Amino acid sequence: MYYFSNSISDPNADVTVVSYGRSTDEVLVGDWDGDGVDTLAVRRDGNTYYFSNSVSDPDAGVTEVSYGRTDDEVLVGDWDGDGIDTLAVRRDGNIYYFSNSVNNPNAEVTRVSYGRTADLVLVGDWDGDGIDTLAVRRNGNIYYFSNSISNPDTDVTVVSYGRAADAVYVGTWA
Repeated sequence: MYYFSNSISDPNADVTVVSYGRSTDEVLVGDWDGDGVDTLAVRRDGNTYYFSNSVSDPDAGVTEVSYGRTDDEVLVGDWDGDGIDTLAVRRDGNIYYFSNSVNNPNAEVTRVSYGRTADLVLVGDWDGDGIDTLAVRRNGNIYYFSNSISNPDTDVTVVSYGRAADAVYVGTWA
């Protein structure tokens, strides 16, 4: 069961309650069709994904695709700035495969190497250009922000922030 609210000041004002997927599914959130509204997708059986484009009726018009391997770490982002979120997978610690298609994720894949195996990976639009890229957290509070998907080591900003035990959240806060 999922409970959606569109208000921070009164979170009970417009709650939508829906059921989607199975309790064992991994849940992903993104704007899969570019309409400006985030909806759900679920990952099942390791590399099968079910994308919904409706919050109120998530079972309507679901797109099913297979992508990556069952042990891949999955990331969501708008890798090409077209307003549509798609998947990337992290494999072997620091190898990433970026797809720019929800319907056929294996068609347009960019492979890059970035970071180290033990790094925590974060996704965001670090420079405000509309394209999500990677950052890695290393040694607890050192962050390496990249602004390039195709060549992530060329444009890196290094920042020390917070404490090693802090939880990290990515968002547009202002």
